Amino acid sequence: TPAPRAISFGHDVETGFLLAEAASVLGRRNDTRTEEVSRMLVDQPLRAGFDHDMGGFYDESDLDGKLTRTDKIWWVQAEGLNALLLMHDRYGATDPKYFEAFEKQWRFIQDRQLDHAYGGWRSRVKANGAYTPGLIKSDRWTECYHQGRALLRVSDRLRKMAG
Repeated sequence: TPAPRAISFGHDVETGFLLAEAASVLGRRNDTRTEEVSRMLVDQPLRAGFDHDMGGFYDESDLDGKLTRTDKIWWVQAEGLNALLLMHDRYGATDPKYFEAFEKQWRFIQDRQLDHAYGGWRSRVKANGAYTPGLIKSDRWTECYHQGRALLRVSDRLRKMAG
C-alpha cells in the first residue's frame, strides 16, 4: 500500500538491484515474481525520474508522478548506474533501453557528477547538470559505499559480459 510520501528514485533503483542480487545469491534467479518486482523498481524511475536527454536520475516525485526535487544526487547516480547495467545484463537481448540509459548515465556522471579538479563526486548538481560553486561535497550522510559498490559491481559485470 503506498504511503503518503515522496517517491525516491534512488531508493527504488537501489532496492531493485538489491532484490535481484539477493535472489541470485539465494539461488532463486528464476523466481518470476522477484524478477518482476525488481524490474518494476527500476523501470518506474527510468520512465518517470530519468533525464533521457542528458542522463541522470532526478531525486524524487510526488505519488502522482510530478517531479518535486529535480537535483541529481551523487548516490542516486551511482545506484542508477549499477541497476541499469544489471537490467541490461538480464533483459538487454530483448530491450535496449537499459544499455542506452546506462551509457547516458555514465556520460552524465563523468561530465557532471565527478569533480575532476579536486576529486570525488559532487554531492548534487542541478537538473541541467550545473554545479553550484561552494556547495560542500560531504556531510553527515556522505559515505563511499554507493559509488564504491556501483563502480566495483559495474566493472565486474562489464568484464563478465565482455568475456
